[in-house]
Amino acid sequence: MPFVPDTFSGLTPFPAPRDDNKVNQLKLKLTASQQSPVVNPAFVVSNWGSDKTATITINGKKLDSTTDIRQGVVRRANGVNALVVWMELSTTEPLEIGIE
Repeated sequence: MPFVPDTFSGLTPFPAPRDDNKVNQLKLKLTASQQSPVVNPAFVVSNWGSDKTATITINGKKLDSTTDIRQGVVRRANGVNALVVWMELSTTEPLEIGIE
């Protein structure tokens, strides 16, 4: 079953916790269809182990200049970094997003 936040709005990011500092790659599989398209996905990766932004892939391929992506690292009040990623992307096909 896909993740649907209780207070969904177009700006609600998908929480993607990173529980182990030894993990250096996160893969997210999004199941899109005509009935449930993926539109401008956003992710917050808590416990991001770096001050640097990520390398993002879609279906195993690095993004090219045609995909608009915004990302940044935010230091939270508890001192733990979080990576915030937003992508201008619409699809009705399933896809895998890699973050590392």
